[in-house]
Amino acid sequence: MRPVLGALLLCWLFGGGHVDAAQADPRLDRVWSFLETLPPLTARFIQQDPDGTLRKGWIAVSPPGRARIEYEPPDNTVLVANGTYLVYHNPDAGQTAHFLLDQLPLRVLFEGRRPTADDNLQILQVAERNEFLVVRIAALDDDGVQIPGWIELVFLQEPFGLAGWKLVDVQQRSTVVVLEDLAAAEFAAHDMFSLSDDMIQRGDLWRGPWAQRRVLPSNPRGIR
Repeated sequence: MRPVLGALLLCWLFGGGHVDAAQADPRLDRVWSFLETLPPLTARFIQQDPDGTLRKGWIAVSPPGRARIEYEPPDNTVLVANGTYLVYHNPDAGQTAHFLLDQLPLRVLFEGRRPTADDNLQILQVAERNEFLVVRIAALDDDGVQIPGWIELVFLQEPFGLAGWKLVDVQQRSTVVVLEDLAAAEFAAHDMFSLSDDMIQRGDLWRGPWAQRRVLPSNPRGIR
């Protein structure tokens, strides 16, 4: 997908459309069935940041609960979900952050199953926009209160498949991801879904499609 086409699709997928409340919408059965049968996979993507910047990247997903996101050089950011935490690392800024997956609605993409009442997830809305089905999901805290922010999963309806997602953070800023080149995958590297402190200090960060490189953190500081 060329950048201009990607930018147009970003606007098209997430602009307007009538949205219905749908905690028990029967259309969700198709969504959960798709995620339950999703094999380990890789995909490339175009991401639109809240400031409108477009970035290209690569994602690997291996249910349950594991994923890896890398960006095209010279962007050195990497994110890894290991089943418990989502680890964010930006060596150029010297920043590392650990987020509990249980508090992130994004985890629904990595779990490979239908959410249960114990998962503290709430379906907020379902919408049909042209040939796409959009499902908005939020995470709940232990008291059942919605954690600020949500994810909108976007599925192409015919043939049914994941097209991308939009993440809205606590400040109502939107990050949009459009997928391309989805492919089933087998992951040979034992550390594909690990990002330890030792790996960060060595600069041993990347497993994606780009040439391997070593970038040490500058002015390291952790955020937990």
